[in-house]
Amino acid sequence: SGAILCAYRERTAEAFGLGCAVSRDDGATWQVLGSLYAGDSGDCAYPSMVKLPDGNVYCVFYTSPQQTADGPNSEIRGLIMADRTAT
Repeated sequence: SGAILCAYRERTAEAFGLGCAVSRDDGATWQVLGSLYAGDSGDCAYPSMVKLPDGNVYCVFYTSPQQTADGPNSEIRGLIMADRTAT
């Protein structure tokens, strides 16, 4: 469709996680689409996205280290989004 999709770390006093925005004018303006993930820590980032052959978008990112019996542990998470702008 020509749209540019951006996933980014959200870090406010109230919330941590990942947000998503889209530009339909080559990055001149951006429309916030909403939250992709909400977490308890600001250590959640590095989203990477790829458009899948079926038109959906896959986003992978890491979340904050969690303390386990074996020491700190990070999680790699992923989600699939429908590309509603595809023609």
